[in-house]
Amino acid sequence: MMEMHALCMMLPEMPAAQFEQLALDIKANGLSHPITTYEDKILDGRHRYRACIQVGVAPQYEKFSGADPVSYVVGENLHRRHLTTSQLAMVAAKLANYEREAANKRMRVGKATDPPVTSPEGHEKGETREILGKRFGISGSTVDGAVKVLTHGAPELIEKVQQGEITVEEGKRIAGIKSKESQAQIVSITSKKGRHAEVQKRTRVSNSKRAAAAAPKAVAVPGTPFVKRFLSRLEALTNDLESEFKAKTPEDVAARFYAEFDATDPILIAQFRRAMIGMRAVAIVVAESQDKRAA
Repeated sequence: MMEMHALCMMLPEMPAAQFEQLALDIKANGLSHPITTYEDKILDGRHRYRACIQVGVAPQYEKFSGADPVSYVVGENLHRRHLTTSQLAMVAAKLANYEREAANKRMRVGKATDPPVTSPEGHEKGETREILGKRFGISGSTVDGAVKVLTHGAPELIEKVQQGEITVEEGKRIAGIKSKESQAQIVSITSKKGRHAEVQKRTRVSNSKRAAAAAPKAVAVPGTPFVKRFLSRLEALTNDLESEFKAKTPEDVAARFYAEFDATDPILIAQFRRAMIGMRAVAIVVAESQDKRAA
């Protein structure tokens, strides 16, 4: 059995019905177009090769002799295969990864100055994804979306996009769900509307969890319940005085209180007397606190 070249495997699988028709044609008429090999592997024609094996026809081969195997594979398949924009984007994304790996390989063997596979003449400028987008007649952003699907998508999602059953745009949203298991569950939903609703639902849950994790932890306040409650109420009163009455010092508060306090009103007098225990307690605490600091 011949091994498939990585470039050959970047194209999606042929639909089963179309493959069966190809096999029947080869059985009846023989192989009309030889299978192209490169580096002792099949570069183009993997479906013709499999069809030959299936129907018992001897495969015929020809070696690739050009300078740019990428352009060859793209050119040979774009006019034969009726691929959607999303399928083209997935092929372009795979080629972007292939180019990156090829560049790393050149670096390792000391050939960093060799021109990249996606630009054999070395004259094209710009990001690899933009270059590939132009080559396939699609936008660089669509290629970028396909890269995200390949990088973060579950195998089930990648397969659906490659087969043209889910668009890159939808696939990118599904790939945004962190759990691959959740992605697979979403992909199993046959309705696009249903998948969209599930993505929104899981995104809301994920955002809520992230927000809860990012929320500052409540700081444990030291002290007994009595001390905590005592100081909390004093702090609340102080906040009210500062925000509502713009009080800056204790003297400001005292001066305003006595200027507005009606000493002839029996209700106010009763409230004042009941509050005296708290005010005296605060005065004692303040005095003793100052004495301890002075000591």
